[in-house]
Amino acid sequence: MNSSGMSGIIELDTVETDSNAISVEVSVSLPLQSSRELNDTTTKLMHATHVYIAGFVAKKLNKELYKNCEECLKKICTKQVSKDHDLIVARDYQACTRLSLKYPTKPFHQMLHNIIVYIGEHLPSKCHFFGIGEIIIEGILRKYDLTALHCKNHDETFEKKIVKSIVKLFIDHWCAEVNRILHGKRSLQLGENDPIKQLASIWYIKHKKKKTITGKFNQV
Repeated sequence: MNSSGMSGIIELDTVETDSNAISVEVSVSLPLQSSRELNDTTTKLMHATHVYIAGFVAKKLNKELYKNCEECLKKICTKQVSKDHDLIVARDYQACTRLSLKYPTKPFHQMLHNIIVYIGEHLPSKCHFFGIGEIIIEGILRKYDLTALHCKNHDETFEKKIVKSIVKLFIDHWCAEVNRILHGKRSLQLGENDPIKQLASIWYIKHKKKKTITGKFNQV
């Protein structure tokens, strides 16, 4: 399944970085409404995972766009490691000597969260539109003030490049997740309410082939 109008958005399940593979579960489905309460450990793990993804996106943006612009990186990354960054520290094999991964600031983490929620709310209902990527990009640019994502040396054109990179990442991943469900490689998560993923799961269950066990007692 491919998005139209833009080659190539986390659910991030497995993300490849320069040094290692990241395995995390985050959904770009609609916000979940669950009656069960999350315990403190689960809540903290979810938050740490969201911060980790923000760090991954910050690293990706630096590689593609910021190109180590110090003023831009000051706006989205911090050198002061806090409890929010525990998962990043655990994954950062060079944390004792230098910061190999990116440690996102709270404003950047919150802004990315808002963008992910926006994508999750609009992608399932508009995924069949031609140019879905541009539609979502323009919607994000209209709704959010993104000046905090870059320094004064970069203009609004740069803002669009930032959003385009984020949207492409999540659309690509969303398409990959739908395809995984269609092929039975992953099941719906508890409370997952993305209608496209639900339809993909129904289709797989309806069309999957039943395995038949052959042995000497049922051979003709």
